[in-house]
Amino acid sequence: MQSRRAYRPLAILFAFVLMAVMAPMTVFAGGETVQITSQLGITQDTDDATLQAQSSGALTIAANGDGTHTVTVLKDISSSALIQFGVFDYTGQGGEGIGADQPYLILDLNGHTITGTSIVIANLGNLIIRDTSEGKTGRIVFDNPSGYLVAIQNAGYNLKIEGGTFVCNGAGSASYNAVVSTTAPSSQTVIDGGTFDGGNGPAIKGYGTTVINGGTLKGAYGAVTQVSAEGHEGSILFPADSDAVVEATKFAFVATGHSSYPEKTGTVTVEGGSFDAPVLVGRSGVTAEASEIATVTGGTYTIDPSGLVPATQGTPVAKVTLGSDSAFAVGQKAIEEQMEHAGEGDKVDVLSGDVQLGGLPDGVTVTNSGAGDVTVNGNPVTTDPVISHTHAWGEPVWAWAADHSGATATFTCTKDSSHQEIVAATIGSETEAASCTADGKTVYTATAAFGGKTYTDVQTVTIPAKHQFKDGVCAVCGAADPAYDTDIPQMGDEGNLALWTSLLLLGGMAAVGMAFFLRRKAAR
Repeated sequence: MQSRRAYRPLAILFAFVLMAVMAPMTVFAGGETVQITSQLGITQDTDDATLQAQSSGALTIAANGDGTHTVTVLKDISSSALIQFGVFDYTGQGGEGIGADQPYLILDLNGHTITGTSIVIANLGNLIIRDTSEGKTGRIVFDNPSGYLVAIQNAGYNLKIEGGTFVCNGAGSASYNAVVSTTAPSSQTVIDGGTFDGGNGPAIKGYGTTVINGGTLKGAYGAVTQVSAEGHEGSILFPADSDAVVEATKFAFVATGHSSYPEKTGTVTVEGGSFDAPVLVGRSGVTAEASEIATVTGGTYTIDPSGLVPATQGTPVAKVTLGSDSAFAVGQKAIEEQMEHAGEGDKVDVLSGDVQLGGLPDGVTVTNSGAGDVTVNGNPVTTDPVISHTHAWGEPVWAWAADHSGATATFTCTKDSSHQEIVAATIGSETEAASCTADGKTVYTATAAFGGKTYTDVQTVTIPAKHQFKDGVCAVCGAADPAYDTDIPQMGDEGNLALWTSLLLLGGMAAVGMAFFLRRKAAR
């Protein structure tokens, strides 16, 4: 009995050790959330063992072989402290691997969620955020309804966001809250994808440069451009190939100023994207007009953006109505993209600028309310609306020049004979010479390209057979000329020299005799 009692404490200790080892695994299987209360600083020199210890196994870091390092999230994180990436060069001296030249760190959300009540993620160097999980469920959330902070702050050099879901549940300030904030004038943020939900605040804001290539921006405000305390004016760009979607409940774009620089304002340049908001431009603390804040040359909108489109550039603006839904498209590209979905009964009204609409199906009504040149399927639209129809071109009618040096092909629409297209053809020719007994020919071929097809027409001109006669004989084949007159006296070496000499002598003698006779008669 005493020996068994001696082993009982060891058995109890073993049981506690086993429970301690197994408990985290059991919780992790159900979805463990790690609490982080102290700030984490992650750089290219961070050791994996140290990072895992500091994050209770929620984060791991590995080198990629190209100088970059990937930090992968292994567990959900709830943090009351900042997670910081990279190193900022406060000396400004720069150098290899320092400042903007430092290698990128990559944060892979890996399907997990990082939630914080302070700034959740801060970039001081170069950072890429992505989510490689199959379900794309990775999230970064700022959750502090009374807080005036952001989910992701770019206070470093370059931040690139490729995907994930990002949320700011803050106090709703256009100046202080945001999902992503670019806070340094030298910082650049590039957004390629993801969902950014600013709630009652903005999705994106900043003093630096922000380029939005894609993603969905939600919130009271879509994108806010700011003026820093040093007077730096932020800029936000939606490039021409951007497929970003902005869904704002108040303003698509907002400019907030600084009391020390009331004359300054940040700018928003829109060349592409889709924008759904009751008002496009909002202002706070700036004196600039809306058209000085936002410049629109592309994209689609739920309200008319004409006031933001520079009149001097001639950029077209059209209102497109597809069924019961209407949208405003700016630029030839955006208008064409909208018209790809058009069908019979739909409408497009070109409000300004020049537009060439091609390939529209039958039954689309096109109106030209502006002063630009508008065509639909090749037909001009002036003061009266034009209902589009697809051309069904008949076979071409050819017209040749008299000397076959040129030709045209005229195509007529079988649905409407008033619609014609005349195409100039290129001419090629091949000649087969005539012989003494056989006709020759020149074959002229006209080629015209139209509607993605090539059309040809051939005309043949006969060259009659002909001998080359000389002195009654063909110089080529030796055939006798049937029209040659053999009784014509021959001159030269082939004539009868003796005959002509005799006739000449007789004529001379007759003349001498006549003269002698006349002289004697006169003497008598």
